[in-house]
Amino acid sequence: MGLHVFVLGLTLGGGLVLALWSLPPMRRITLSDRVAPYVSDTGTGSRLLAVESVGVTPWPTMERLLAPGLARIVGRMEPLLGNGSILARRLDRLGATTTVQQFRVEQLAWALVGAGAAMALSSVTVVGNALRLRRRSI
Repeated sequence: MGLHVFVLGLTLGGGLVLALWSLPPMRRITLSDRVAPYVSDTGTGSRLLAVESVGVTPWPTMERLLAPGLARIVGRMEPLLGNGSILARRLDRLGATTTVQQFRVEQLAWALVGAGAAMALSSVTVVGNALRLRRRSI
């Protein structure tokens, strides 16, 4: 256990602190956040006139199968990650063609990729250390 463990722990600790600071309960409330409920648009319009969504992935069947489950997960992420209407405005200002739900699904996918990479790296480290200790004891 050397310098690399210390650096890894320091990086993990810094990342956790940044993640906690960015959670909505820890953020400072801005004037626009305070005023937004009073000036927001009313009414969502008729669902009958809504344009049917076009597939985003090259696998539309897989997308249709996974969409309900991902929608539930994204709905549970909403309180943790902040207001969807603010995100919709930011995406609109950016000129992005993705919806809030598609953006949240993309966030979820990248989080899973990052978690998988972290688990793979830690597994390789543990196995490497075990093999090194085994060679020393022989």
